[in-house]
Amino acid sequence: MKTGKIVGVVLAVAVGFGLTELAVAMAPQTNKVKIKDMVNDATAYIKQHPDDAKGYCTLGRIHFLAFSLKTNSLMMDRKSVDPAKTPSPYLSPHPISGDGKQDKPPGEEQLIGHLKEAIANLRKAIEKDGTNGRYQLELAQAMEKGEAVSDKIGLVPGDSPETKKAAEDEQKAAAKFETLIKKLGDKDVQARDAAGKELKTQIVEAMPCLLKHVNDDDAEVRARVKALIGSYWIEKTVPYYVAAYKLCIADDLKRRSRGEHDVAYPAAKACIRLINGETGAEKELLIKIEEDMKTLEGKQKLVT
Repeated sequence: MKTGKIVGVVLAVAVGFGLTELAVAMAPQTNKVKIKDMVNDATAYIKQHPDDAKGYCTLGRIHFLAFSLKTNSLMMDRKSVDPAKTPSPYLSPHPISGDGKQDKPPGEEQLIGHLKEAIANLRKAIEKDGTNGRYQLELAQAMEKGEAVSDKIGLVPGDSPETKKAAEDEQKAAAKFETLIKKLGDKDVQARDAAGKELKTQIVEAMPCLLKHVNDDDAEVRARVKALIGSYWIEKTVPYYVAAYKLCIADDLKRRSRGEHDVAYPAAKACIRLINGETGAEKELLIKIEEDMKTLEGKQKLVT
């Protein structure tokens, strides 16, 4: 299949079945498709259809697959698929080249670039169409997966301080953050916890300082800095899982069976896993989600 036709087919699948299916149409079973060719075609589609949310979500999904599978190419292989280990049930977990050898995986910098592009484009898709629960789910999954490398990125792509401070104010703030970060290694555990809580409330503004200490000489400081950045990513992730659940639960409850195309079910599972239920609103939401989960889990699961 020529690469110029890839995006058209991928988008057709995305429209009909949702983007977890896009790999079905990427290539015949013996054809390897380079990520860069798919990216180029998706980008060209977006230029022609700048208001079409599907284009941004497709591009984001391509980048996410490249990041999560650590690959420079994709090919379809239904027989060797392990759905538990791959984001799509139709992707081979071991992308294979034409001569039977595995592709050389992308480097860390390239993978992080894929993650950033995935998040940015999925966010753009939601800006274009905030009513599509699958877009919310795709973004949440990318962000949760990205938490593992969040200490190498800092702010979630698209986040920024609410207001720009004057240079003098920035210096004062940085000095304050540096003092708090130093306290993360204090001998007194209460002092460490208090510093961590204060940094958490100003995590966006403190991020530049925190990133300077991800490889701090003090092991306690390193661990707490990475934990702060990681928890910030998860906190940013949860609202997208909640939105995916709320947007799709009514339709998913009406279905007679549960399948791989469902959005509410994986979103609900993620909510139960990630929401700690500290507030009354969170507790009420979790009660509702758990009730719906029982109904969904009682449905026959389709296997394709």
